[in-house]
Amino acid sequence: MLAVRPLRRALLDRIRSTRTPVMLRKALVTWSYLRHSGMFTDFSQATQPYLTVLAREFQPQATWGLFGNTDCWLIAQRLGRLAGCPWAADMKDSWEVFMPSTLQTIIARRFSDMAASTANAEFNAQVLSRWFPSQPCVVYSGVDRSFADAAPTRLDQGVFRLTLTGSIYDHGSLEAFIDGLSEWLTKLTGVKPVGVEIVYAGGDHAIVRPALERLAGLARVEAHPYLPLPELAALCRSAAVNTYLWDPNCFHHKLLELLACGRPVLAFPGETEESRGLAADTGGELFCCAASADLAETLDLIRGRCPAPAPHDVCSASFTWAALAVRLERVFQQVTRQTRV
Repeated sequence: MLAVRPLRRALLDRIRSTRTPVMLRKALVTWSYLRHSGMFTDFSQATQPYLTVLAREFQPQATWGLFGNTDCWLIAQRLGRLAGCPWAADMKDSWEVFMPSTLQTIIARRFSDMAASTANAEFNAQVLSRWFPSQPCVVYSGVDRSFADAAPTRLDQGVFRLTLTGSIYDHGSLEAFIDGLSEWLTKLTGVKPVGVEIVYAGGDHAIVRPALERLAGLARVEAHPYLPLPELAALCRSAAVNTYLWDPNCFHHKLLELLACGRPVLAFPGETEESRGLAADTGGELFCCAASADLAETLDLIRGRCPAPAPHDVCSASFTWAALAVRLERVFQQVTRQTRV
């Protein structure tokens, strides 16, 4: 691994400044893509002095760039050309979401020489196929063994723990989710006292905390920032149900991690057929609630049984980091034989 210090670029400073007017920012973004094929030229240009040395001394047989952003692709493409080797592209975020619509076609052409491509889900593989002359190989991100092996955190007897993890992509979905929980909890407390604990963990804790406070009189609520992986795994393995907010513009890798915990998973307000299929194939339970009114019925169902955590096939050979590394290695072997993937 080679750490590179980004170069200072006045153009990018203006784009990233909250003081820059919206229309000017859009114009500057367009210019950056048209002129430099990316939005992180402070990073990609900083790597330039090292590429010749890497090509000569390291002599790569193939290069691989991850999207996220086109500058990673640029580095892989440039190094591949210097070394005389093929380059491969990976897509973990949708081209159609992260690239401005008016620039998608012209910028895609600049990367049409990729020798192969990978994607972290069928969702992104389909996007790649629409824009680039390659047949993507799906290589899911690996699932850490701690999600299957961690000892559940201690929980008082009779307490129903619900976790919410990950990003909050849409505030409307969060509000609808909280509304559904509120309706369910109100119904429960009207029948008899219940012990419900709702715990959030993730980067949007500052957004979720005030939303959860609406439920403070009905349940115990907590909001945490990112937790160390073993701690997060232990929390999720102790839950009666693990939930997340679904965004239709991406694949949610957290689904595989949550399925590995051996607990029911609830996605709100929906999920894709790919995710439903993964849950079915691994023997896990995925509940998809389309509206806040659906939550009560699903949570009543889960609360009525609350079985002990059971291991699922998510952490079998198919989804370990080692198994997926072998799959990725096969892609690179094909690339170095100049075979289209």
